Amino acid sequence: MKNIVLIGMPGCGKSTVAPLLGRVFYDSDAEIEAAEQRSIPEIFASGGEAAFRAAERRVLERLSTLRGVTIATGGGAVKDPANIEILRRGGVIVFLERAPEQIRTGNAERPLTRNPAEWQALYRERLPLYRRAADITVVNDKTPEECAGEILRRVRV
Repeated sequence: MKNIVLIGMPGCGKSTVAPLLGRVFYDSDAEIEAAEQRSIPEIFASGGEAAFRAAERRVLERLSTLRGVTIATGGGAVKDPANIEILRRGGVIVFLERAPEQIRTGNAERPLTRNPAEWQALYRERLPLYRRAADITVVNDKTPEECAGEILRRVRV
């Protein structure tokens, strides 16, 4: 059984919808923090985005070896084409798309989304990457349960 891999902007609902898909669920950001034994803001503070992305790649490589699970990736995982290839090996990639005005920004736990203007720039940069990486796009404009149901109907794994 293939994995269901959720991609999308921070705040689009990946971590809310993923547990509703009826599979073991891995949040890649939580897995990075566990592997690195420090928080994401601490990783960024000590090594910058490059250190975080290297840790992310290691975690995604490990998670991609699992089967039949749901993986919610960090919003920037799509920046590295190798991450997409890693995740595609054993999974179906679902872009959880949400309109920018429906996404809450300013979360201190998300170092790259604290500033709304910077967040808008990230959205413009990443949107084509999400669309290119996705096997399926699901618009998250409904309840988490309805969104999960649509994913399960559209993903044939």
